[in-house]
Amino acid sequence: MGVHKKINVQKLRSEHLLKKNSTDHHYIPIFFSKGFVNSHGLLYVYDKNKNEIQTQQKSPKSVFFEADRNTVDVIGTQQSSALEDIYYKKIDDEASLIIRKLRNEVADNPHVEIGDIEHFLRFLIKLYWRIPATDITSSDVIDRTKIMSDSISPEKLRDDQTFRKLLRSQIAYHTLKQIELSPIDTISTPSLRQFPKDIFVLGDNPLVYRTAPKLFREFGETDLMIAISSSRIFSLTSVKMKVFERSKAMMYNAFIIHQSLRYVVCSDRNILTEAVTSYNECIRRGDLLQCPDMIFS
Repeated sequence: MGVHKKINVQKLRSEHLLKKNSTDHHYIPIFFSKGFVNSHGLLYVYDKNKNEIQTQQKSPKSVFFEADRNTVDVIGTQQSSALEDIYYKKIDDEASLIIRKLRNEVADNPHVEIGDIEHFLRFLIKLYWRIPATDITSSDVIDRTKIMSDSISPEKLRDDQTFRKLLRSQIAYHTLKQIELSPIDTISTPSLRQFPKDIFVLGDNPLVYRTAPKLFREFGETDLMIAISSSRIFSLTSVKMKVFERSKAMMYNAFIIHQSLRYVVCSDRNILTEAVTSYNECIRRGDLLQCPDMIFS
């Protein structure tokens, strides 16, 4: 993977972009986490590193963020949070409208336009390249990106943290471009599945792919699945899936815990406890890596 992208630094020199208005930068948007809250608007949190469910429930604003994750140095000591406050906010605001539709439609017979599905899938690509789980991959892409500059050493530019954050924000668009340029061999079918009660967890790495993409174009070829609320899950598959029963939901939860770096949240403490138990059982049996194939079967 590599990105060839020209960034116009002059666009950062507008006065309203030279302000640092935020510190807590959410890699899982707050609006998305709100789909997993309980009746009190709170979440139970599992800390994977400590292997414990935290006693205190948290609000969506208090999870899935890093301090100054998208803050950049602009001029001298001047810092800007425009990447978070303007760029990612615009992505989130647009996606929230589509996801609200997906959450409210009748799951068995959703009346969602193709354009809405395409917009949602573009959001998922942007989300993938935004989370901490892809930090290493993103860094590798940037390290191998061809940089052409007449005034600044490419090596110096590549080592600049502001440049790296700006370039990372563009990897998703390069991915989408490569998908558009790739021939389509199969037609994938979107579907929504609804459970009568809350059952799904949300992790800091929320997208499940049947086969992990290794090339940019493969993001448009492999089956994917993501819970969009505590009781509803979205999938895009090349072959129609069979009935998605409760056992598959718990297998999905176990795999979400497996691929999450640290935090997993849920509206129900009992469901979260069951998910952790399922995860540990998969480890004991040694079949965690087979979970995606079983989930998508």
